[in-house]
Amino acid sequence: METITIKNLNIGDGTPKICASLMGRTIADLKREVETINDLPVDILEWRADHFGKVQDLETVKWALREIKPLIKDKPLLFTFRSHAEGGELDVKEPFYFELNRVIARTGEVDMIDIELFHDEQAITDFVRAAHEASVKVLMSNHDFRKTPNKAELLARFAKMEALGADITKIAVMPRDGADSLVVLDTMNVLKEEATKPYIAIAMGDSGVITRLSGNLFGSAITYGSVGKASAPGQVPVQNLRLVLDALKEKAASSTFTEL
Repeated sequence: METITIKNLNIGDGTPKICASLMGRTIADLKREVETINDLPVDILEWRADHFGKVQDLETVKWALREIKPLIKDKPLLFTFRSHAEGGELDVKEPFYFELNRVIARTGEVDMIDIELFHDEQAITDFVRAAHEASVKVLMSNHDFRKTPNKAELLARFAKMEALGADITKIAVMPRDGADSLVVLDTMNVLKEEATKPYIAIAMGDSGVITRLSGNLFGSAITYGSVGKASAPGQVPVQNLRLVLDALKEKAASSTFTEL
């Protein structure tokens, strides 16, 4: 599996990287959130722009980005406009969705952009090309808040994202119970051997917390933690997330096996 290096952060290798979201409605809110997150054990900052009050004004979005980028220490910045169909705050037309992401890619102020799988395939292909021309990595994603598809379907979606040129792939689903979370873990176990790109697999909600903590074992490259308000159900506060991930890493490093 390839790894992705952004600002000396190696994504897809070692302990899962912790991502926390900025969800401010105003530029002042975003600045305060950046200052808070800068002091926490976070590897990646995600701007969830669908929470931004003036996200449909492209000039204001670019202004906001120029205002917060200098405040972010040497951590990658992921830009995400989550569509309403996949759990986001705002319902916009598809042409605007792609225009917004293209404009942000051209600014050169972000390191990664989240683009959703279930949009027009040609528009996705064109965007991936434009993002790569701007030296921006593409995290391609899919979110299902109603159910957990079976393992074959999940693997097919991951494969399609790779085929469309994603640099990192992500699927988050809603489990009904622990059995659905096991489907996600089993999918990760296959991806660990077969994926060519770093991947993220998440079962949301209380039943899926184990999937957010077990990336060391199953190879998931990024896990999302909360700072105050969670951006998705089941997120663990970043401080707790760091403690668990470090403990699991230390345990794995010190484990010895005795032949019986």
